[in-house]
Amino acid sequence: MRKTQLKKLILAKHTLAINKRKDRDIWYTRDPRDASRKISATTKDGLYQKLFAIYYNTEFLTIEELFPIWLKWHAKRKGIVSRSVVRYDQQFRKFILPNDISRMKIREIRGSDLEAFFASQSSTISHHDLTNVKGILNGIYDYAVAHDIVTVNLARQYNTRSIKTKAENLKEYEVFTDIDRQKILNHLQDSDNPYDMAICFMFCLLCRIGEVRALHWEDINWENNTILIHSQIVLRKGDDEKMHAIEVSHTKTGHDAGVRSMHLSQRALRILEKASELSGSHGYIFTSTSSGHPLYDRTFNKHLKKTCLELNIQPRSSHKIRFWAASSMAANGADISTLMANGGWSDKSTALHYLRRVEVEQKTNQIWDKSFN
Repeated sequence: MRKTQLKKLILAKHTLAINKRKDRDIWYTRDPRDASRKISATTKDGLYQKLFAIYYNTEFLTIEELFPIWLKWHAKRKGIVSRSVVRYDQQFRKFILPNDISRMKIREIRGSDLEAFFASQSSTISHHDLTNVKGILNGIYDYAVAHDIVTVNLARQYNTRSIKTKAENLKEYEVFTDIDRQKILNHLQDSDNPYDMAICFMFCLLCRIGEVRALHWEDINWENNTILIHSQIVLRKGDDEKMHAIEVSHTKTGHDAGVRSMHLSQRALRILEKASELSGSHGYIFTSTSSGHPLYDRTFNKHLKKTCLELNIQPRSSHKIRFWAASSMAANGADISTLMANGGWSDKSTALHYLRRVEVEQKTNQIWDKSFN
């Protein structure tokens, strides 16, 4: 645990004065369990550690107290990006923290308490947010089981399928159409800008923007017309407390399910050949500078938005290209296992989430026309 985080946790509980002796390096304070006793250490951090053991005895940890501890543990194990950490924190504060269950000791929470919590969210939370909240609680319990705080992951045993969720925002279902894609490809096909070429290339794969940014020339198998997806560019906070783009040797999935070899269409091959002529065949495939720096995701989305506006297409993020790709593959006969393998998903429900209602509505309309015309 970082020193700043440890200090924050202690000061949230400890209201007694913390002092340092003038004659030697001794830090001390009163014992919160018995004010007549002192607790001391040769360093301030050492004193914080002793206070942490008193205030945060694992037997008495609440969901609120476990959350930041779990989040750091989870981020380190899974290698999740800082943006995801922020999103977890926002969801916890919005949906879990205001509820009584956040202040309950995890060892004392019963099934009826989870039932009351999820029932309080009924009809006020979207299905997407409900899935995320359940995931946070699952993760906190995973940490508690792994550290012998509890013996059973009660959250994973609770079934949320009966929870009624509010209607999804219909804008969430708006993705790029086949016509949108063709317009964008036609508009950018002659461009030498690396961002424009990367946009066209992303419309030929089922990839995340971080994966496209991390592609190297050696990832291509020219004989088999395939490209290996095995890493991603993410933002991480450095020792200087600033965010830096770094390449990590795994995809967002975090394990082998995210590594896959994808077929390169003739259009994709033409884009790669053009990129090779412009920047050579070493380092990253798409670079933002002559020094070989990978693309910036914000700049990528700015180029995509600019292109959409020029073509009178509703601007959408790079993530919606991935939605289009999944829906396009499904419409052309790909089953769920094929989608999961090519999209790098280990969970079926996640893959289905990307299909949304786009292809379902199109097929329903076709069936309706055939049935009633």
